[in-house]
Amino acid sequence: MRLFVIAMAGLGLALGLARLGIAPAPAAQPGALAAAQPGAPPAPAEAPARPAPPARDADAEPPEAPAPPARDEAAEPGQAGLDDAGNAGPGAGEPGAAGAGGRTLRLETAHGPVYVWTPPGYRADTAGIALYVHGYYTDLDHAWREHALAAQFEASGRNALFIVPEAPTGGSGAVYWNQLGDLVREVRRHGALVMPWGPIVALGHSGAYRTLLAWLDDRQLAHVVLLDGLYGNEQPFVDWLDRGRQTRRLTLIGLDTLRWTELVAAGHPEAYSLDWIPEDPADVPAAARAARLLHIRSQYSHMELVTEGKALPVLLGMSGLPGLAPAAQAGQAGD
Repeated sequence: MRLFVIAMAGLGLALGLARLGIAPAPAAQPGALAAAQPGAPPAPAEAPARPAPPARDADAEPPEAPAPPARDEAAEPGQAGLDDAGNAGPGAGEPGAAGAGGRTLRLETAHGPVYVWTPPGYRADTAGIALYVHGYYTDLDHAWREHALAAQFEASGRNALFIVPEAPTGGSGAVYWNQLGDLVREVRRHGALVMPWGPIVALGHSGAYRTLLAWLDDRQLAHVVLLDGLYGNEQPFVDWLDRGRQTRRLTLIGLDTLRWTELVAAGHPEAYSLDWIPEDPADVPAAARAARLLHIRSQYSHMELVTEGKALPVLLGMSGLPGLAPAAQAGQAGD
């Protein structure tokens, strides 16, 4: 009877609390009592939620991918639009840069980037190698784009493998490639290219003379062209010319450097001078073509020599590099 009275009292209390809007305390969950006991370890706190990653900017540049590993020459024949013999194959006329045809490779190396370009109709079995080195106050990528180098190379009509390495941007910068042979081997290894056996010609603008100076000990170097670049270490270039084979040639273009180029030309018995850069290689006198030391006074400014597309193609045409087959040149003219 007492239990019945107590139960009824509890029911009445619950109904009274409900009418007042007061909910009874929930039943204790398993483990809650243990957590409240003295000496019991505290219940672990919930880990805070991880913040959501920031929204990706669609216009942001993706991070640069790591440079690909060096490829073996025989592993991937046909690189750069070339067939197994290293000649231009189908698709070789796809745009390279600045409206030029041909094929362009940009290689990442331990000594900085290197551009490699081959013209439409390129044939490795008869080609030479043309190396171009930019001057100060620019870097390789800017020079390649802003000076439209591929278009200038194509305008020369030369059957050559064109190699353009990184170079110092100022007088305090270190030379990137101290050995010409290392550069050529790196291009062959990275680009999986068949290297031609024709003449090697190196052209350098302004401060590029420091890089070309380091290459003078390479026995394969046949012709050095300094575009307003003879203003330091003049004698080593003359010594390279004099101690080498009769096939070695040195071409000096002078404007801002005219005081040095004229001095060297005046003191050399095999020098021949022109008062301007011809507009067409066909206009070059035979004596100038045969001269081992050719000195030319430039009518173009220091930068116009490499930016205007007038001097560089002509000088390449005079360099001794083989020309493209007539059919390939006709194809370029019709583009």
